[in-house]
Amino acid sequence: MRQLELFAEDVRRLAGVGPEEIVDAAELALRLIGPESIGIYDRLPSGARLRRGAKGYEIQLRDGLPDINFACAHELAHWALREIARYSGPDEERLANYVGAALLSPRALVRAGAIFYGRKLEAVEPLAEATWMSRTAANLRLGEVIGDGRVVVTKSGNVLRSSEASFARPDRDIRADARAAHETPGVARAHLRGGIDDGRVALRER
Repeated sequence: MRQLELFAEDVRRLAGVGPEEIVDAAELALRLIGPESIGIYDRLPSGARLRRGAKGYEIQLRDGLPDINFACAHELAHWALREIARYSGPDEERLANYVGAALLSPRALVRAGAIFYGRKLEAVEPLAEATWMSRTAANLRLGEVIGDGRVVVTKSGNVLRSSEASFARPDRDIRADARAAHETPGVARAHLRGGIDDGRVALRER
């Protein structure tokens, strides 16, 4: 994933953004795509999407969408992959997730936060607040950068993980760890609250 980190850094540089500067996705889109790059719609079945029309690209977002900043960054990452990297393939969705998170929370910023706040699950909160990301996205991003195992389990039992932040033991019953009445050996746990995070459980391998 080193190449994706460098690619995200290049995209931020193209937008005139420094390596530790905090900027929201809409500002990045305005700088990179243009003044008409964002559209807010009352109804949009997919929540967020990238569309190319006669006037160029537009990131379309549903009004009130949870975690809208990350959703916008994800669509901007699709634009960057297609227009800058000239990539459009079966892996684009996964790559856009990674690049989108890296655009909002660059490696240097996350590392500085980990030094100041530590690596525990409590460090997710300030990263999420600083970058206007959900705690889910911030948790996975922190794991990607510092290289420890992290996952998030949704209320329905889906396990959200990034390619760089998965648990080392693939046979571990992660859903059981999330449902357990008490913390299980080798795993730290935090219940997430608010918006898209509500009811989710963040797990970190000790």
